[in-house]
Amino acid sequence: MFKPLNILFFFIVGFFPSHVLAQWDEEIFFAENKTYNDGIALVRIDNLNHFYNLEYYNPMAYSYTLAGYHIKPELVYHVSNSVRLSGGVYFNAILGRDNIKHLRPVYTFEYQPFKVLKIRFGTLNTGYQMTLPEQIYSYKEALEQYNQEGIQLTFDHDALHADVWLDWRYLSLPRDNQPERIFGGYNIAYTYNLSERSYAGIVTQMAAWHLGGQNLDIDRKLQTILNFTGGINYAYQFQNGLSLGLWQYFMHFENVIQQDVLPYKRGYGLATEAQLSWKFTALKAGYWYANRFYSPLGNHLFLCVSEKSNHIMHTKRQVIYGHIKAENEFYPGLSMGFRAGIYQGLDLHSTDFYLGFLMRFTQDFIIGKKHKQQ
Repeated sequence: MFKPLNILFFFIVGFFPSHVLAQWDEEIFFAENKTYNDGIALVRIDNLNHFYNLEYYNPMAYSYTLAGYHIKPELVYHVSNSVRLSGGVYFNAILGRDNIKHLRPVYTFEYQPFKVLKIRFGTLNTGYQMTLPEQIYSYKEALEQYNQEGIQLTFDHDALHADVWLDWRYLSLPRDNQPERIFGGYNIAYTYNLSERSYAGIVTQMAAWHLGGQNLDIDRKLQTILNFTGGINYAYQFQNGLSLGLWQYFMHFENVIQQDVLPYKRGYGLATEAQLSWKFTALKAGYWYANRFYSPLGNHLFLCVSEKSNHIMHTKRQVIYGHIKAENEFYPGLSMGFRAGIYQGLDLHSTDFYLGFLMRFTQDFIIGKKHKQQ
């Protein structure tokens, strides 16, 4: 029988010997946001197309195909070297369902008072750019919530990176029937070069999810969930361009509000990962152990509470998982990628896998420049 494990092995053999990436990253999801001189006006087209086939067989997560696209044309104006304004429209469509389409205006104000500090209001550089682990932030969130809005502060100085954000997903007004939904947190990472070919790093993160609204038209339970992550990593670059990375994460779950309907008050998880990369492909393998762990935006294949029902739970989880991807920029602004993953739930005796294809197009068209006075 041609099992999912054989499928993953086939792609490893087919792709790995010839091409692979410098490190595991999610740059295909990243917004370009190139910086221009003051007085430059341009039209930016941002388009992401995706096809994900999720073949999940255990009771913890839904199985379906997620195919669709995101398009965001914007008019961008660089007021000065430190101030940028943009506005446009955002369109998101899921194929196969005519009613799942979203069209709304978007706006971004970005101010850079210092070289190392940026403040954004409106559209955020979040999603996969937050570099949260898959147990905390699922790739499905990056596809379904591609355009996030709120306020964000980013600090970059040499080896230190810090990111604080507040993603305001839904504002509830008095007599509303939907609770307010807020996603926020921080990410702080420090990297230290051990030699010309190796480095070590530490990371600390917090992700908060809140469902609130005290003046709703119907009675709903409040919810505030915190996930804390601490991690260390080591990477070595070989002479032939092959890179090896080792990661160790500790993740904590805290259910803050007593009236919440979740079965667990707190829990934790441990993840150990190894990564190999070379040119434009990468391979990652990991082991996950969890005890009463939950994250509302994480991949439910790792969690102790099911996506389908709070009554379906497994106090302890053990998962061995692997991912492989091949992504490359074929033309300036045009990137394409393939990825596949497999999850072996040791506690549930289930094998789950996914296949995904991505195509990203981002292009700037300059339409005006400020003329200098003679």
